[in-house]
Amino acid sequence: MNRTAELFNNLGEYYAAGFFEDENAPYNARVATAIVRHFEHAPTPEFKGYCGLQGYQALWRLNRYKIVNYDYNCGFSVNRTELNKAVQDMTPFDRTLLERAVNEISFTVMRLVPQRYAIGGNGWIHCVPNYERVLEEGLLGYKKRLDAKPDSDFHRPLKQVMDALIAFFNRCPGLLGRVPNHPAKTFQEALVSIVAIWYLDGCDSLGRLDNVLGKYYHGEPEAYDALREFWTLTDINTAWHMYLADKPEHHDFTMLCIKAQNGIRRPNTGIRIDENTSDETWETIFDAWEAHNPTPSLYNDAIYKEMLPQLTNVSPEDLEHYAMGGCTETMFEGRSQVGSIDAGLNLLEIYRNSDSYESFLKALNYHVKTACEAVVINHQFAAKYNPAIIRTLFVDDCIDNGRDFRDCGARYNGSVINLAGATDTINAIAADRSIKAMFGNDNPEVNAIAHKLYDFVFKEITSQRTYGWCLPSVILLTTYAAFGRYIPATAGRTTDGAPLADSSGAYQGTDIKGPTSLINSVLSIPPKCGLGTLIFNLRLNVDMLKTPEKRAIVKSLITTFFKRGGMQIQVTIADQETLQKAYEKPEDYPNLMVRIGGFSEYYTRLDRTLQAEILKRTEHCC
Repeated sequence: MNRTAELFNNLGEYYAAGFFEDENAPYNARVATAIVRHFEHAPTPEFKGYCGLQGYQALWRLNRYKIVNYDYNCGFSVNRTELNKAVQDMTPFDRTLLERAVNEISFTVMRLVPQRYAIGGNGWIHCVPNYERVLEEGLLGYKKRLDAKPDSDFHRPLKQVMDALIAFFNRCPGLLGRVPNHPAKTFQEALVSIVAIWYLDGCDSLGRLDNVLGKYYHGEPEAYDALREFWTLTDINTAWHMYLADKPEHHDFTMLCIKAQNGIRRPNTGIRIDENTSDETWETIFDAWEAHNPTPSLYNDAIYKEMLPQLTNVSPEDLEHYAMGGCTETMFEGRSQVGSIDAGLNLLEIYRNSDSYESFLKALNYHVKTACEAVVINHQFAAKYNPAIIRTLFVDDCIDNGRDFRDCGARYNGSVINLAGATDTINAIAADRSIKAMFGNDNPEVNAIAHKLYDFVFKEITSQRTYGWCLPSVILLTTYAAFGRYIPATAGRTTDGAPLADSSGAYQGTDIKGPTSLINSVLSIPPKCGLGTLIFNLRLNVDMLKTPEKRAIVKSLITTFFKRGGMQIQVTIADQETLQKAYEKPEDYPNLMVRIGGFSEYYTRLDRTLQAEILKRTEHCC
């Protein structure tokens, strides 16, 4: 063992120590050794609750590292404060070794997309592992497939990691000693296996969980409490998306998934809606919303199935596996590497720096190309220096292709390119043309501006290739305030540095002609070409779900939106009085949730600027 690895080892930093055992080895071998050493030294976890594993990052925090930890997005995270503490009493030579080592780790996780294009993401990679295959094959099935591969520089590290994982789970108590090593046979085994792989992947996204886990559900009375336990774990870990398929054969389980999330912030649940969506599904959704749980958000299944074959290379047999990862970025569960979000553009920034509309369009062309070029450079760097061993194991077809997940080993590869400030730019263009109307009020001239702008930028993005296809999105997370801070006042934004619009809908509080006018404006985009996805926030008065008659109106509003080409809609049900009280006394409303930028968040966890923006949203009555 070299001195750097020995120093990390003495500090109990086995993950980092493994990375430096052989500094002359390829990066994939070094990362694999880091993972192997972590699980060799990891204490055996207790089997707790129904899910088996519990707490924050249950598998990657077993050794209680302080300096270098695992991160699902880039493999490593570094705590320099703890590093500084650790080296205080070391010799200058040893201190230099550790500081150089941490600098090398920091280098491997660099992101090379310029700040200008880091709009909602900077080479981020959300992912849905192939949970279904793990349940069917178990890790021993994966080992069998790996053992059939040559003992190459690519496959050897994967085999070492798989052997280490199998050995680790073999010494675990309870069902963890059986799954995920073996195929799941019962509902609890399936859930324990999914939870284990979810923790192993770093607590990211779940894909069509109702379809995968629903195959093992046979009316078990404990399932409701088991799901609430799992949803609580996703909340503790601030996990990401779950996309409910609501297939007829698993319908009861889908309903259970929604009901069990009541009062729990995560996961970011969405559900497919089509012409066959049952009355029971609609009522279950409305019950959740009425209980002030702003999930699930709704997705137009027909639009995705129409547009994905046109804009990606997905096969007919894999189309059914489209899902959302992260906030709500489109991908294919267990089959894709999608930069989510890879890069983006602040349209208002570009417009404010243009002399004319024509120069604005020319600048858009330049910035789309330049952002995508930056994505390519960033991806090439990550493929060489930042291999993703866990995802290479659990995303098809990396093993068979002999290529790392970050090196386009997956069956499908592509980028989501994000747009901020679109609504604000539409309003600014309208104001410059002396049109006294704001986007979101169904003004024909403003809608025409929106259509022309979105049509242009969508075509610019989808015509590009990074390491795969490019899909546009409007996913603003909680960043729409930050992206406005460096932009002077524009129409709707009355002060310099004011926040941008929070979705593809109207600027907060400027949609004054009702929800139908707002929806007509959004449909002018047209939304179905923004397949990355286009977030659409709608805030409804709490009374809109109080009676069957009013629920029928809300259902009609949404289904009409979808029939006319709408893609996604997320609804917050919270009355102004409650939000105002929570703004004034947040300690009294710790569990109040709102939908924001593709996910749900506790209102009181938002900063004061975002809380104020939520208060500005128009509260619609149908």
